Amino acid sequence: MTKVRDLVVIGGGAGGLVVASVAAQLGLEVTLVNKEEAMGGDCLHYGCVPSKALLKSASVAHTIREAHRWGLNSAEPEIDMQAVNKAIKKAIDTIQ
Repeated sequence: MTKVRDLVVIGGGAGGLVVASVAAQLGLEVTLVNKEEAMGGDCLHYGCVPSKALLKSASVAHTIREAHRWGLNSAEPEIDMQAVNKAIKKAIDTIQ
């Protein structure tokens, strides 16, 4: 069985998802092909989002370390990488 499509979008990253969505809203028959099971591309799963979440954890730890400059005494932050990774996964899941 052959299906006729107006548009085939290759890649379910940020760009591909937007193009496929807009084309479908305009009434085009669209097929989106993605090599991964999950949509979102490298930015969501490996690049932008995970790195920004990791940077946020580091920034908060730095702020705590520097709190004494503002008259606040606090203990050295303990970095729990399991919890950091869980926060990164939560950020990805929220977007996905």
